Amino acid sequence: MRILIVAAGTSEISRLERALRDTGCELSLSGRLVEAEHLLRLGRHDALIFDVALAGSHFLPRVLREHPAKAFVAWLSRSSSTRVAELFEAGADEVLDGTMAERELAARVRNATRHGRRPSTRTIELGALRIATDIGEATWDGRPLLLTRREQAVLQVLAEAGGESVRREVLYRRVWGYTMVRGDRSVDVNVKRLRDKLAQSGIELSIRTTPRIGYRLELPSVPLAEDVAITVS
Repeated sequence: MRILIVAAGTSEISRLERALRDTGCELSLSGRLVEAEHLLRLGRHDALIFDVALAGSHFLPRVLREHPAKAFVAWLSRSSSTRVAELFEAGADEVLDGTMAERELAARVRNATRHGRRPSTRTIELGALRIATDIGEATWDGRPLLLTRREQAVLQVLAEAGGESVRREVLYRRVWGYTMVRGDRSVDVNVKRLRDKLAQSGIELSIRTTPRIGYRLELPSVPLAEDVAITVS
């Protein structure tokens, strides 16, 4: 796995570098955003880890548009639930901070990059919804849905459930790869973003809240539990 890190050198970033090298990752380091963006365009890296203190508010949206197949991981020197929520809303695949242990740092980065490394073609069809997991694309009646990787992963888990409710902690474990800690709002933030995009697209697919449990998909014209088709080739 080839990872580009752009950050002003700190001891915490050094810990991250050590953790990734110990797991066999190939690292490239840069202290300038312009240089990092140039390296991304060369296509030699699977993921970018960027220091939020170094990047401006327009950096993440710009690189997401230019490199939709790559994983983008944000780095915070201190944990902040507000900043974490903002970064996930902006499309970050993962958010790390200086309080995390080295093993957790490496595991979170690996999980963030898995979306582009699935070996088989897997398609989920639900009414007019089609999710091609191998190429990271979701469409409605043939029209692409402009979703982030995280939003599509949430939609995929809900679609696979066929209209049954999915608990928040199950969604978190399936999408983020970890046990959800108390107070973590990542699932709710991403579901809200996904709901808004589905509503703006004018499609009839909606996400309903199951009180004190989680979320489920609702498609009035389709008996969901009976009409989910999943093919693997």
